[in-house]
Amino acid sequence: MSDPEALGGGWTVETLRQWTVDRFAENARLIEILSGERARFLDERSTRIDERFDAERAATDAAITALDKQITSALAAQDRALSAALAAQERASSILETQSKEWRGAANEWRGAMTDRDRLLVSRDTYDTATGAITRQLNDLQNRLTLAEGKAAGAASSTGLLLAVAGVVLTVVMAAVAILALNS
Repeated sequence: MSDPEALGGGWTVETLRQWTVDRFAENARLIEILSGERARFLDERSTRIDERFDAERAATDAAITALDKQITSALAAQDRALSAALAAQERASSILETQSKEWRGAANEWRGAMTDRDRLLVSRDTYDTATGAITRQLNDLQNRLTLAEGKAAGAASSTGLLLAVAGVVLTVVMAAVAILALNS
């Protein structure tokens, strides 16, 4: 119903009541429309929130799966690297042990050679003494030979003297060998 004054009538209790009932009915209809719109809006919003939540959950699950794969891959690579490093260390240790044994063997061999050298070689004092004695004897023989050559006239006397010198030289050499043998 419309406004009674606009229709040419006035306000009566009945028109006022009818107007109020119409207004309440109109308000109830508007409330019903607004409630429906509100419910539709909330349903759409709830659907969008659920879709976002599902999308975020899917993205999070994908990120966790990818991260898990990366971590698994990194751990596997680290495990392979560690295994390779341990194998290389073991090989190096084995090689070092072998080389150390070889070096010790060579060092012992060298030490033995040096001991043999020290045991077999003549000391400096013994060498100087022996060569000094030989030098004196050779000088003495040379003096004798010079005297003998001057006095000897024949080949027989020279030959005898040479044999004597050879005998003396042989004696000196034998004496030097004997001295060296005693020092060893």
